[in-house]
Amino acid sequence: MSHFTEIKTKLKNLETIKEALDALNLDYEYSEALTQVRGFYGDHIAADFRISTGTDYDLGLRRTESGEYEFVADFEMLSAHKCDYKALQSKIQQSYSMIQVKEVLKEQGYELGEEQLDESGNLQMVVSKW
Repeated sequence: MSHFTEIKTKLKNLETIKEALDALNLDYEYSEALTQVRGFYGDHIAADFRISTGTDYDLGLRRTESGEYEFVADFEMLSAHKCDYKALQSKIQQSYSMIQVKEVLKEQGYELGEEQLDESGNLQMVVSKW
Protein backbone atom coordinates (compact mmCIF):
# COMPACT_ATOMS: atom_id res chain seq x y z
CA MET A 1 0.00 0.00 0.00
CA SER A 2 1.22 3.47 -0.83
CA HIS A 3 2.46 5.72 1.87
CA PHE A 4 2.67 9.29 0.66
CA THR A 5 4.86 11.58 2.74
CA GLU A 6 5.24 15.35 2.73
CA ILE A 7 8.53 17.22 3.07
CA LYS A 8 8.39 20.94 3.83
CA THR A 9 10.31 23.43 1.70
CA LYS A 10 10.80 27.18 1.46
CA LEU A 11 9.76 27.25 -2.20
CA LYS A 12 7.08 29.92 -2.67
CA ASN A 13 7.23 31.50 -6.11
CA LEU A 14 5.34 29.53 -8.76
CA GLU A 15 7.15 31.03 -11.76
CA THR A 16 10.55 30.50 -10.14
CA ILE A 17 9.69 26.85 -9.49
CA LYS A 18 8.79 26.41 -13.17
CA GLU A 19 12.00 28.16 -14.21
CA ALA A 20 14.05 25.94 -11.87
CA LEU A 21 12.47 22.75 -13.23
CA ASP A 22 13.03 23.96 -16.80
CA ALA A 23 16.67 24.81 -16.02
CA LEU A 24 17.16 21.23 -14.85
CA ASN A 25 15.44 19.87 -17.98
CA LEU A 26 13.01 17.91 -15.83
CA ASP A 27 9.87 16.41 -17.30
CA TYR A 28 7.00 17.83 -15.27
CA GLU A 29 3.35 18.72 -15.43
CA TYR A 30 1.76 21.70 -13.68
CA SER A 31 -1.96 22.21 -13.21
CA GLU A 32 -3.91 24.80 -11.23
CA ALA A 33 -6.63 22.16 -10.99
CA LEU A 34 -4.02 19.75 -9.58
CA THR A 35 -2.46 16.72 -11.19
CA GLN A 36 -2.00 13.18 -9.91
CA VAL A 37 1.27 11.94 -8.40
CA ARG A 38 1.68 8.19 -8.82
CA GLY A 39 2.38 5.91 -5.88
CA PHE A 40 2.41 2.17 -5.22
CA TYR A 41 -0.18 -0.06 -6.84
CA GLY A 42 -1.97 2.69 -8.71
CA ASP A 43 -2.52 4.96 -5.72
CA HIS A 44 -2.43 8.69 -6.46
CA ILE A 45 -2.28 11.94 -4.53
CA ALA A 46 -3.15 15.41 -5.83
CA ALA A 47 -0.41 18.01 -6.27
CA ASP A 48 0.27 21.17 -8.25
CA PHE A 49 3.33 19.64 -9.94
CA ARG A 50 4.01 16.07 -11.01
CA ILE A 51 7.72 15.58 -11.70
CA SER A 52 8.82 12.47 -13.54
CA THR A 53 11.52 10.45 -11.79
CA GLY A 54 12.13 7.96 -14.59
CA THR A 55 10.32 5.29 -12.57
CA ASP A 56 6.66 4.32 -12.21
CA TYR A 57 6.45 6.76 -9.29
CA ASP A 58 6.46 10.56 -9.30
CA LEU A 59 7.70 13.39 -7.15
CA GLY A 60 5.08 16.04 -6.49
CA LEU A 61 5.08 19.63 -5.32
CA ARG A 62 1.93 20.74 -3.54
CA ARG A 63 1.08 24.25 -2.34
CA THR A 64 0.24 24.45 1.35
CA GLU A 65 -2.11 26.86 3.12
CA SER A 66 0.92 28.94 4.15
CA GLY A 67 1.77 29.51 0.47
CA GLU A 68 4.90 27.36 0.50
CA TYR A 69 5.22 24.21 -1.55
CA GLU A 70 6.01 20.80 -0.10
CA PHE A 71 7.41 17.73 -1.78
CA VAL A 72 4.99 14.82 -1.74
CA ALA A 73 5.69 11.28 -2.93
CA ASP A 74 5.75 7.62 -2.08
CA PHE A 75 9.39 7.92 -1.03
CA GLU A 76 9.61 4.28 0.01
CA MET A 77 8.77 3.15 -3.53
CA LEU A 78 11.12 5.71 -5.07
CA SER A 79 13.93 4.30 -2.89
CA ALA A 80 12.99 0.73 -3.80
CA HIS A 81 13.34 1.66 -7.48
CA LYS A 82 16.78 3.19 -6.94
CA CYS A 83 15.58 6.76 -7.47
CA ASP A 84 17.85 9.20 -5.64
CA TYR A 85 14.95 11.47 -4.75
CA LYS A 86 17.00 13.31 -2.12
CA ALA A 87 19.49 14.42 -4.77
CA LEU A 88 16.61 15.40 -7.06
CA GLN A 89 14.98 17.47 -4.31
CA SER A 90 18.31 19.10 -3.54
CA LYS A 91 18.89 19.99 -7.20
CA ILE A 92 15.43 21.53 -7.46
CA GLN A 93 15.92 23.59 -4.31
CA GLN A 94 19.40 24.67 -5.40
CA SER A 95 18.17 25.70 -8.85
CA TYR A 96 15.28 27.63 -7.26
CA SER A 97 17.67 29.40 -4.85
CA MET A 98 20.11 30.36 -7.62
CA ILE A 99 17.30 31.90 -9.66
CA GLN A 100 16.00 33.79 -6.63
CA VAL A 101 19.46 35.14 -5.77
CA LYS A 102 20.03 36.28 -9.35
CA GLU A 103 16.68 38.07 -9.42
CA VAL A 104 17.42 39.90 -6.15
CA LEU A 105 20.87 40.91 -7.38
CA LYS A 106 19.42 42.28 -10.63
CA GLU A 107 16.74 44.19 -8.68
CA GLN A 108 19.49 45.77 -6.59
CA GLY A 109 21.34 46.93 -9.70
CA TYR A 110 24.10 44.34 -9.86
CA GLU A 111 25.37 42.91 -13.12
CA LEU A 112 25.93 39.18 -13.20
CA GLY A 113 29.20 37.94 -14.59
CA GLU A 114 30.79 34.53 -14.59
CA GLU A 115 29.31 31.71 -12.61
CA GLN A 116 30.51 28.20 -12.01
CA LEU A 117 29.89 25.26 -9.72
CA ASP A 118 32.80 24.06 -7.60
CA GLU A 119 33.51 20.41 -6.75
CA SER A 120 31.13 20.57 -3.78
CA GLY A 121 28.27 21.82 -5.94
CA ASN A 122 28.46 25.37 -4.58
CA LEU A 123 27.76 28.16 -7.04
CA GLN A 124 30.33 30.91 -7.33
CA MET A 125 29.23 34.10 -9.07
CA VAL A 126 31.01 37.27 -10.03
CA VAL A 127 28.79 40.32 -9.65
CA SER A 128 29.53 43.99 -10.09
CA LYS A 129 27.82 47.29 -9.55
CA TRP A 130 28.88 50.58 -11.04
